[in-house]
Amino acid sequence: MKKLLILVVGILFATASCTGIKTVTKGLENESFLVVFGDAKTYEEGVDVILDDQSSFKAEVSKANGKLPRETKYTIPTGKHKLEIKFKNTTLYSKTIFTSSQETKTITLP
Repeated sequence: MKKLLILVVGILFATASCTGIKTVTKGLENESFLVVFGDAKTYEEGVDVILDDQSSFKAEVSKANGKLPRETKYTIPTGKHKLEIKFKNTTLYSKTIFTSSQETKTITLP
């Protein structure tokens, strides 16, 4: 009887503990970030950011050298990009940039 009890407990223990091997691998996301600094009062409506003449979005301009940094980061893909920033159809910034993974690119407007 004692051998039967040990066998049953052993089988229960073996089946309860066998959940298989679970491996989780995480790395850094393949993305970079863009922050636009300038006079926040001048660009209250935000600026238009055009990336590679294809995608565009409205970006908030953060105050440069403020006591409390409250910059808004925008996610962009890594690699080489043609970046253009416009305000009321006037080009403020136009340059080809290169961003690597998890890099934050800061643009300071006049």
